[in-house]
Amino acid sequence: MRKFLVFFGFSIFIIIVLILIGGVFLVNREDKNYKSFHQYTDAKTLSKKIHDEGKNAIVIITSPSCSGVPEFMPKIEKQQEYLNEENIKIYYVIDMLNRDTRDSLLTTVIKKYNINYVPLVIDPTKHPSGNLFDASNKYDTFLTQLCGICNDGSLGYPLYVYYKRGEYIGKSYYLNDSILSTLN
Repeated sequence: MRKFLVFFGFSIFIIIVLILIGGVFLVNREDKNYKSFHQYTDAKTLSKKIHDEGKNAIVIITSPSCSGVPEFMPKIEKQQEYLNEENIKIYYVIDMLNRDTRDSLLTTVIKKYNINYVPLVIDPTKHPSGNLFDASNKYDTFLTQLCGICNDGSLGYPLYVYYKRGEYIGKSYYLNDSILSTLN
């Protein structure tokens, strides 16, 4: 009986180790050869563009594979018209793995919720995805380079990053009316 328990325990240990190794190498894998038909962006380029234009702007960061899509995308859909009337430049940034399946998912989400913004996919060469233990690496590095102080380590979608005349003024996980009023 003792030999059986030792063998059983060792087998469980080996299975757990194999799962962890598989998770490290297989989770968040991007296809390095895949080229999205959507436009890529990186944080430094986007930040410079916003600063150089010197206009009021909002960067909306979402992910088509987030479980909250059915909850937050209808809100973004409704906000489009209002934000266009307010003469605020919108940058719609997408955090997703660089794979054809994610591209088709993004296209489906954009069509389903009638999103009129041009999606800017986070460039996987400038902001690579992490592995099992660092899954938020892409989002985290993008946010740190986009606005520095706005990255407090919290994660979630959608994230609204606000700029007044090209300068960062705040962020929120919803369209914040008090911050928005400072843009007018």
